[in-house]
Amino acid sequence: MGLSAFCGSCEAPQPLAPGADHFVVLGVPRRLDLDGAELERRYHEASRRVHPDRHQTAGLREQELSLAASAALTAPIGRCASRSPADATGSSCTATPSASTTTGPPDLAALVFEVQEQLAELRSGGGDAGAVRAARGALTARLDALVAGLEARYRGWDDPDARRRWQI
Repeated sequence: MGLSAFCGSCEAPQPLAPGADHFVVLGVPRRLDLDGAELERRYHEASRRVHPDRHQTAGLREQELSLAASAALTAPIGRCASRSPADATGSSCTATPSASTTTGPPDLAALVFEVQEQLAELRSGGGDAGAVRAARGALTARLDALVAGLEARYRGWDDPDARRRWQI
């Protein structure tokens, strides 16, 4: 699997390299376009391997290394207010997101509020179920388009030729 926290032959916990991040700990390439299912599989496998309960009968050093590896695996990934691809692939930025990064486009917010109002009307016995279904379809289509655009940007960021053109 490539998890650097264990000896490949005896499975004993090993010290993590200084500055080891989630890419290193999970043994995945340093890129944005990763297979979500594979990433989740690796996370769960690594979590089982490093869990301190699995090493509770080992020596003190091995227990400490297991605890450190478990903490590194479960540590939250820092977020930056400026959130650029560089932040996700190696920056040590841990800034709290600003208000501007936690709000969406105004037209999307208006659509969400409209759907919430329609749902409230529907729940109170009024409202039009067809309108709610249509609004839900619009939200789903918008989400699908946003996710597709984000995935395309991830693939573009990971393309070495594109990075050279961007001079990164």
